[in-house]
Amino acid sequence: MNALPKTRDWELFMIHSAPYKLHDPWFDTSERATKLELARVGRALVDAAAGDLPLQGPLEDLLGLLESEGPPYDLVPATVAAWVRSWLSFDEASLRRALGSFLRSEESPDGRFATFVEAAEDARSAGLAVDARDVMAFGSLLNFAVAPETCPVVGANDFSREIERLTGFAADASVTLSEQYAAHLSVARLVEAEMKAADIGVRDMVDVQGLVGIASLQVLPYQRWEAFLKHAAYVRGNPRFEPEERDRMLEVARRGQAVLQAARGDAPLTAVLDSFLGLVFDPERLYDLVWDDVEHATRGWASSDEDQFRRALRCFLEKEEPTARFAAFATAATEPQPAEIATDPAMLMTLGSLFNFVVDPESAPVVGHGRFSYQASRLRDFSLDHSASLAEQYAQRLEFANRIEAEMKEEPIGVRDMLDVQILVCLSSLWFSRSTQDALWRIDAPAVPTRPTGSEDRARADRPPMPYLAVCACLGYDAPYLREWIEFHRLVGVERFFLYNNGDRETQRELLAPYVEEGVVVLHDWTVFPPQTPAYNHLLEEHREGARWVAVIDTDEFLFASTGQPLPEVLADYEAWPGVGVSRLTFGTSGHRTRPDGLVTENYLGSFDARVHRHIKTIIDPVRTAECLGPHHFRYEDGSLAVDENHYPILGATTAFTSFSRLRINHYYTRSEAEFRRKLSRLRPDNAAPYPESMWRQFTETFRDRYGRSDETILRYVPALKERLAATASPAIRSGA
Repeated sequence: MNALPKTRDWELFMIHSAPYKLHDPWFDTSERATKLELARVGRALVDAAAGDLPLQGPLEDLLGLLESEGPPYDLVPATVAAWVRSWLSFDEASLRRALGSFLRSEESPDGRFATFVEAAEDARSAGLAVDARDVMAFGSLLNFAVAPETCPVVGANDFSREIERLTGFAADASVTLSEQYAAHLSVARLVEAEMKAADIGVRDMVDVQGLVGIASLQVLPYQRWEAFLKHAAYVRGNPRFEPEERDRMLEVARRGQAVLQAARGDAPLTAVLDSFLGLVFDPERLYDLVWDDVEHATRGWASSDEDQFRRALRCFLEKEEPTARFAAFATAATEPQPAEIATDPAMLMTLGSLFNFVVDPESAPVVGHGRFSYQASRLRDFSLDHSASLAEQYAQRLEFANRIEAEMKEEPIGVRDMLDVQILVCLSSLWFSRSTQDALWRIDAPAVPTRPTGSEDRARADRPPMPYLAVCACLGYDAPYLREWIEFHRLVGVERFFLYNNGDRETQRELLAPYVEEGVVVLHDWTVFPPQTPAYNHLLEEHREGARWVAVIDTDEFLFASTGQPLPEVLADYEAWPGVGVSRLTFGTSGHRTRPDGLVTENYLGSFDARVHRHIKTIIDPVRTAECLGPHHFRYEDGSLAVDENHYPILGATTAFTSFSRLRINHYYTRSEAEFRRKLSRLRPDNAAPYPESMWRQFTETFRDRYGRSDETILRYVPALKERLAATASPAIRSGA
């Protein structure tokens, strides 16, 4: 490539982003300094390999820096750390040889990388699980470590994805990994040359990588607003919008009205105020309607001067117009002596607007210290006159909110009133993930396809028939439960299982032998830990054509259709999308101290409210899935998105709305108390970290007391499941039952 192709976003990047970030003092002291420190630590690892010194310490220094103090964007995929650690434990000598290739100063970066790839291939031949994405990322990271000013980190990271967005470049996946690296390096050098020619002060590739990486987290305000309007239409149309958000906000208003009525007379305030604030500050709320410090200030005012607090609240029942109500409230808070809350104007603004919302939720939003004001000011330009009185500032905020409402009503979103506006603006804050932030705004809300895609190609006569639905899972210590789990899923329509045997491998291998022989189970002996993300990427590499759909779940999760239909019948409705996110209902111990006789599905019926856990699990179309980003979600080809059961897009590992009308997963997270204690004593399979000590109390007491309820939906399958277990039992299988 001799000339750099450019998309329309290149000019915006060069005008609005790169120059400003480069000349911000923070860029050198934080962004550039972090990169150079990363290079120094990486070079120390290479030197340790060359000097025959222990690798464990320098390697953990490097991986620790990447995992905890690296740049805010993804420099390498999350899977790299686990893969390199597994290589070290598998064969330290071969890893040492691979690292040593980066000290050959006479070789070009391409040559050093090619030598590293050869070493990784040798390790693969010896039995190490190797993913090309991890090889690309770690190899380019080491080239960066020895020459940070000229060699960027490339591959499955935000830098390369942003280069693709700005230039249209994408490496040819059909060529060798070394050729792909050379292509990435070539286009990065063209970007560097263009940026130096623009005379904005770029010094070297460290600057280029930093500026491009930061750009992956940002968009311009007008782009953010346009993206917000698109996604707002999807969220507003979701069937769960009404019961989960609008009805909840109206309940907030109803409880607040009870507080006002109690304040009007001499009725006790404590109980109604607790009920009101308990819902506003519910720990399981999706977003902060107001910041937590408002609760403390409100309770303090009510307890320190209840008479003044009552007088101030009565203002909301005596005036018709919201600004007049607020002005009277602000005055009452200062007479005869200012309440403590009145010493903080923003706090008083927030509480006053909260009770204005209580009186008229359809037209008066909560402004000030809360999610709506924060997010609205990110979406549209707003300038508050801080020299004005508090009542005048409230009027300015209300006028700004009314302007947003008017603009949204002009769009085909279905906004009815200010309550819809407030909810949609607050929910939009959930579309920012900590790792990608504003980048999510670039994902267009997908149009609904009119027909399935990919079906014709898969039906070619030269291909053997593939299962329609398979399941992929990592096995830990699951022998006592595997028969029930497998036969249940066969009962609901699963035809094949891709299983990665990671924990009690010998017992599970013996138990699964009949299923393997039958062709129902494909079993991989999997020594990588943590196992999940590498295993799911291995699935995409080795079994991409293994099934039309693959449900990626755990062995304590039971996937089924809420309607009782076979899963393939339900999934036929979703063939236009690359993935379907399924909400989970989590079950606790149901009072069992030790493992009871019988089935998991009939013994554990005590569940937690679905709002407690909003993480999804995904049923993927492997042909259209590019990469596993974690146990819960994936990246798809062409920037497509998975959808929930209502065909609304999901932008990560969680969904704002839980829904169980068509598909669901019963998640038996604890089983009995004894089994839960054993589970918590092990390392987590997703990130190899210890489970937090708080999880025992959280799942055995807090969630049970606050959200416990009985759910018997799955019991409809138990009679047929018992018949299958009796009919398919073999001596080998019975030994693990």
